[in-house]
Amino acid sequence: MAPEGPIAHLIVADDQRPLSGISIQRRVEGRHFTDDDLAMCNLLVPHLATATVIRHERIRSRQEQNARTHVLDRFRAGIVILDLARRAIVTNRSAQAILRSDDGLCERAGIVHAARPRDEWELQRLVRSVIHYDGSEPDGDRLPGGAFQGRFLAVRRPSGKPPYMLVVNRLFASPGRSAVGDEAAAIFITDPSPGQNPYAETFRHLFDLTPAESEVVSLLAAGHSIEEISRKRAVTRATTRTLLKRIYAKTRASRQNELIRLIFAGDAPIADLDRED
Repeated sequence: MAPEGPIAHLIVADDQRPLSGISIQRRVEGRHFTDDDLAMCNLLVPHLATATVIRHERIRSRQEQNARTHVLDRFRAGIVILDLARRAIVTNRSAQAILRSDDGLCERAGIVHAARPRDEWELQRLVRSVIHYDGSEPDGDRLPGGAFQGRFLAVRRPSGKPPYMLVVNRLFASPGRSAVGDEAAAIFITDPSPGQNPYAETFRHLFDLTPAESEVVSLLAAGHSIEEISRKRAVTRATTRTLLKRIYAKTRASRQNELIRLIFAGDAPIADLDRED
């Protein structure tokens, strides 16, 4: 290169950090720079600025995506975002483990399926209904306080373990097609098997349940009937029903399916990824 200063432009941030630049050097024995060379370099500056903005938008978008993925992975409940054809758009780590186990729920060719034909049909119906939600919900889709909390589905498992509890909800707040033109549903999957239900402890503290009431809630969440709960706890059905009435009073639920929906529609506890990795 010739010992002559280059033609250069530098784009800097507000704090004067250099972000990008363009430099044109003259070769040894080459001609000297002219005003036309400077004008040509000036013409490149807007393109350099545009490229700089695009690069930083891509970096920020990647960082935001990584942050969202990290947050979703910290939920112990499985979270899957589906389009209208039930293709998985986003799947957190817990949901990936559930789908890989192929025990009631699985993913084939990118589409989420239920093992039993009835559950498969119901899952498809619910995904369509929440995506095309028109603002009117049937009885049972409102929780105490009137908030719409999606639709509830129990998916049976061939292994005989308690069924997965699914809450299927629309992804966007606006009815029908969203403002950005996407059609998507969010599915929250919880395994109510003993030791797997991440909601039980949170639910107990949230509604100030006694140990006996908490045990009844956990057994209900695991799919047990009133009769089964009574046998497991070695109490009469009248005792179990009395406890259930107290739980209804504390949670403001009016019937059993509403209580179950309330259990699984709440905020899931956050996992400590550093401990699980």
